[in-house]
Amino acid sequence: MKMPSMTTRRWMYSIAVMAVILAAGRLWARRAAYLRLMTEHASGEALVNSWLRDARGFESHFDPTEPKKRIAYLPFDLIEVRAMIDQLTVFEAYHSSLRRKYAYAAWHPWESLPPDPPGSPYWPLPIL
Repeated sequence: MKMPSMTTRRWMYSIAVMAVILAAGRLWARRAAYLRLMTEHASGEALVNSWLRDARGFESHFDPTEPKKRIAYLPFDLIEVRAMIDQLTVFEAYHSSLRRKYAYAAWHPWESLPPDPPGSPYWPLPIL
């Protein structure tokens, strides 16, 4: 049986099929990378959320009329707890925004992403 000859048209079809396969593989890899980043920021958001819940629980132990008074079983006063809550709220917003950004990017891997916000809210850490 004689093999069909590779005409220019058949070469063009074969190159087009190869290009589609390579592009699909690249999009799949980008999607996997974005899903991994989304998962990292989702776990960071959950962790900060639990810390925030604990800090808000600590706040209820204090008397608002005496913000500098310390309680024996807590190593900080009400002013420090409120500063901690403010900082944790910034951390939570940071992780939440990046989680949403990468979730969108995972479903639209062909679109380019804007750069992440400059600097992390974790550095430099405030001294409480």
